[in-house]
Amino acid sequence: MYSSTSWFACKIDDGQYNGNDTHPYRWLLTQADNGHWGWMKDTDISDETNSVPNCSLYRYGW
Repeated sequence: MYSSTSWFACKIDDGQYNGNDTHPYRWLLTQADNGHWGWMKDTDISDETNSVPNCSLYRYGW
């Protein structure tokens, strides 16, 4: 991610340990500046991510 503003499609809280005390297993799905989709660990994001929807909502169609 090269841009200073980012957006996230959804989050998971059961991913690999990311070293964060607040959300130790949180990863967020986003589209990078190069157009590729991927996961970003919560520790790399400066803002609170609680408002990002859970990926399970999309997976199960809720």
